[in-house]
Amino acid sequence: MPNEFWAAIVGAVIGAIAGGIMAYYIQLKALRASSENREKDSKERKMALGYALLFKMVRIHTTIKHMQIHMTECLGKLQEEEYAEWEPWQVTLPVANLAESIHFSTDEMAMLLALKDDDLFNDLSSFDVIHNSTIELFRTFSNSRISLLAMLPANMDGMVGEIRLSQEQAMYVRPKMVELNSLILSINERCIQDEQAAWNVLGKLNEILNDKLELAVSVASKLEADA
Repeated sequence: MPNEFWAAIVGAVIGAIAGGIMAYYIQLKALRASSENREKDSKERKMALGYALLFKMVRIHTTIKHMQIHMTECLGKLQEEEYAEWEPWQVTLPVANLAESIHFSTDEMAMLLALKDDDLFNDLSSFDVIHNSTIELFRTFSNSRISLLAMLPANMDGMVGEIRLSQEQAMYVRPKMVELNSLILSINERCIQDEQAAWNVLGKLNEILNDKLELAVSVASKLEADA
């Protein structure tokens, strides 16, 4: 009887220990799986934010590049003999269908900041503002040019208009022409500088996202390739 009693006790203890060990390993495995799932979800979220930020930066560069090309083509006419006596406001046309505004989200910028490249973060953080203000400059130019043309009487020959102003009319509109010329040249210079800066930032962003988040994406300028 005593032997049977102690055998039962020992068996119960061993069973409890074995059950506890199994429960511990099952719980540990579940915790590890949960941790791996959290890490996977976190990585996928960072990758999604990375793709979104990269896409926005591509759009920013593309928009500024198109604007820069437009300004170069328009102002380039001043070098032609036919337009030798023309002014910037006469050869520069408004841009149709201006791009929409772009805004970097707080989550996108927080993700970028966590990658610990302060120079890239500082360079990129203001480019949505630069993009949006450039669009507004083109909109201001378009409205100002329309307003100026409305003041000028023109004799049309097909698509070309000939303007003859009295001295009084010229004195009134000349300051507006000078102001518009100054705005055009300022926009042109800004587009040249911002396009190059945007391309540099885009390249750095592409590189760090591939390195840190393994996006495996290569960004190239189609406009440059076509050229």
